[in-house]
Amino acid sequence: MLIGLPFRGLFVLSPCLFFVCVYVCVFVCMWFFFLPFSDLCAGLIGGLGVTPSGNIGANGVAIFESVHGTAPDIAGKDLANPTALLLSAVMMLRHMEMQDFAMKIETACFETIKDQKVLTKDLGGNAKCSEFTAEICRRVRAME
Repeated sequence: MLIGLPFRGLFVLSPCLFFVCVYVCVFVCMWFFFLPFSDLCAGLIGGLGVTPSGNIGANGVAIFESVHGTAPDIAGKDLANPTALLLSAVMMLRHMEMQDFAMKIETACFETIKDQKVLTKDLGGNAKCSEFTAEICRRVRAME
C-alpha cells in the first residue's frame, strides 16, 4: 500500500497493455518512465493537442497547463489547437469551485469537436485556431 492505496508493481512495458485494457485511476512512476506513459494516455483520449493537465499541491496551490510542447514550427501561423489549454482552464475553474463557468467552456469545446464542422487540422478539419476558438466562444455566449 502506498498512502493507503493498493498498487501493483509492473515491468516497464507492461503498463502500455495495462492502460489500453484496464481503467487506471492513478499512475505513479519515476519521471523518465512517466513521459512515454503520459503520452500513451493522451493518445487514448485524442492526443496531446486535447489533453489538459493540472498539478495540485497538498496546500491547494495549483498550476494548470497543456501537456504538449511549444510547437515553434507553427508559431504565429494560427494553426495550433487550443483545446488542451481550454480544458486546462476548465480544470482550473473547477479547482476554484467555479463549476458553471467550467461546464460552459467544457460543453462548448466538446460540442464543437462533436459537430466536426469547425476543427483544427490535427482534429481532421481545416479551421484556423482563431476560427475554432471563435466557434467555442460563440457556443459559450449562446448558453448565457
